[in-house]
Amino acid sequence: MITLIRGAPVTTSVDLTSRLRLVPLSDLPDSPQKRRMTSFDFSQRPSVAGMLDWEPPSSALVISYPKHPFLVGQEDPVAGDYIADSDLVSDAILALTIVGPRIVIHAVNWFSFDDPDLEAARLGVSLSSRNVEVIPNRRLEAFPPLDAAMAQQAVEAFISLKGSAKEKVRIALSRLRLALSRHSTGDKALEVAIAFETLLEDGGNAEMTHKIKVRTARLIGGSPAERERNAAIVGKTYEVRSAVVHKGHVDPSMSLRLRQGEAKVSAESVVALAMEVCAKLIWTILRRQNIPVWTSFDVAEHTGGE
Repeated sequence: MITLIRGAPVTTSVDLTSRLRLVPLSDLPDSPQKRRMTSFDFSQRPSVAGMLDWEPPSSALVISYPKHPFLVGQEDPVAGDYIADSDLVSDAILALTIVGPRIVIHAVNWFSFDDPDLEAARLGVSLSSRNVEVIPNRRLEAFPPLDAAMAQQAVEAFISLKGSAKEKVRIALSRLRLALSRHSTGDKALEVAIAFETLLEDGGNAEMTHKIKVRTARLIGGSPAERERNAAIVGKTYEVRSAVVHKGHVDPSMSLRLRQGEAKVSAESVVALAMEVCAKLIWTILRRQNIPVWTSFDVAEHTGGE
């Protein structure tokens, strides 16, 4: 099972799990599907508007199914494997968001036979794809090649999460990816705020902004200066978010001072920093393998992130 992805270039194959491998597109065996994806003129593609028109995928996620029979029925266990493995691929794509952070999205996928006779017997070129909710306004292949160790750690840690913690991290990763993909600063601020609140809320509405920025700073940890800066970034991002909620837009000339004595920076720069902080927060939760019970964390844990 081969899934081409955008935004996660690699220079060599990386084993993300015991069964899932990330490989450069050039390392895939020759097939009609590969030839179609590498020879297609993306610059002339009329069906999709945006930066995706200009770049073919450069890497692929691959899962092998050794020694399975050629024909299987719905009752065969291997049919269920395909469904579970599709979920595994989706989780891996999502987890790679925090390696950077970066935008990683599904391009197309197909099944290929190692046996040349079976592959030659296929009728036509079968490809399937998924709709992209927000088409990014930047070239995804401009992201640097993935760090293999970080990619493996992110995917394995996310897959290992259980229960509500995994669901909350999944939502936060999805919102972070949307924040990275959105075109306007205000929309980016809204998405990243949802990511923070999904991970850090405790069911109450009182002093939400204060809780979010303090919990973010304390959970990520670092030196006092680093904690102060992270708290300031989150707090100022909520000012941008508030402007969108109450006015419907963010003034392009809006600038903010993160801390006393520092020069003001644009709202766009503040929100970009917030997305990096959000990625660090998710990393911290993945390493912990849990989301703290906030009522206990606020009074008992004083050392911040691990």
